Amino acid sequence: MTLARGHSQRMWIECTSVLALAFCLPALLAGCGGEVAEASPDLPPAMAVLPAGSLPLALPRALAASPAGDLAILDDAGRVHVIGEGRGASFPLPDTRRGSPGGSPCFSPGRDLLVADTHHHRVLRLDPGSGEVLQTIGEYGNGDGQFIYPLGVAARRLEGTPDREEIFVSEYGGDDRIQVFDACGRWLRTFGSRGSAEGQLDRATCLLFDDEGLLWVSDSCNHRIQVMDGDGRVAHVLDGEGTLRYPFAVAPTRDGKGHRIALVIEYGSSRLTALDAEGRVLRRIDRFTLEGRKVSLLGPRGLALDREQELLIADTGNGRVLRVLSPALDLLHGERRPGTP
Repeated sequence: MTLARGHSQRMWIECTSVLALAFCLPALLAGCGGEVAEASPDLPPAMAVLPAGSLPLALPRALAASPAGDLAILDDAGRVHVIGEGRGASFPLPDTRRGSPGGSPCFSPGRDLLVADTHHHRVLRLDPGSGEVLQTIGEYGNGDGQFIYPLGVAARRLEGTPDREEIFVSEYGGDDRIQVFDACGRWLRTFGSRGSAEGQLDRATCLLFDDEGLLWVSDSCNHRIQVMDGDGRVAHVLDGEGTLRYPFAVAPTRDGKGHRIALVIEYGSSRLTALDAEGRVLRRIDRFTLEGRKVSLLGPRGLALDREQELLIADTGNGRVLRVLSPALDLLHGERRPGTP
């Protein structure tokens, strides 16, 4: 199917997501794409994460974790909830009349929060404690430094330059591409285009850097994860042997032998999938134990690994954030941390 670009494409994607939730709820746990989401026989324990601020949590859309231990949650009411050691804050974005952010935020090297304000075609740098807007990057358009529906944001500090950072932003409304900016918001370069070939994109919802400086991209409507360098050269393409269904978020980590592992949230199949470095499926989990009950994921959209390597999942359709109490690597083998239920 050929889709119209711009506003009509956004409407098609958003309406398709809503219809999938409305009409496929009974089938989501089996995967609306026809893939059976096989549940783990030994369900990992989890707990619900509640915001510490004054605003209630609406449907959580995306997560970001910082090395300092902070967690940011974006919800579909256009609110940001930040949870950290000894502090918590909840605040609305400056203007949500056009809609809420649709992709992943990130913490900058300086611990500011960067959010793609999707429907206002800009990126906001926010004080994570107060919500004060410290910087605005971009405006509507398809030129250099302009956006049509920005989604995911990632930032990295350049080696040898402690005060210098680069900000990477994906978009999907007119140009499926990734643009790169400096810390002052000046445009530096662009890579990617709409399509399904290597290096091309179709609604890249999540961007994240690993410990080697490689950029992991949830290329959601191409049903794959692409791993690139900072100039867009593709190092790996992971597609779960053709079984990923709308991967909305990714968190790279390593196993006990130092091998790269990718943890992926599949919105289309309501499950967590672990992939090896070749893109082969290691394990899939769609159910957890929560307060003594068996619970299933429903339309999850967000994922983060905290500094303790515990996994957090935005279980969007169920209106909650889950903290998985087994360390992420234990999930690959069905192991549990001593003392957990």
